[in-house]
Amino acid sequence: MAFRRKRISAEQMDGFVARLMKLGIQEADLTSQQMLSLPVLAREKELTCYDAAYLALALRLNLPIATTDSDLRKAATAAEIRIAAA
Repeated sequence: MAFRRKRISAEQMDGFVARLMKLGIQEADLTSQQMLSLPVLAREKELTCYDAAYLALALRLNLPIATTDSDLRKAATAAEIRIAAA
């Protein structure tokens, strides 16, 4: 989005992607049932489905969330998920 809105250059975007690739990020496998439950969680917690996916993953893997989004922070706190320093 930042690239499309011309806030960052193509070189900055490429550098960001290169740094992300070095982090060793693993994909989280979701079952169909888990995927289909995201809209329900989003509605219950008043989140976007995108943010509900982060919340669900933190719940499932017992991991903290790093976010500055106030709605996601509120939902994570209510679910007793630790908020990591952002």
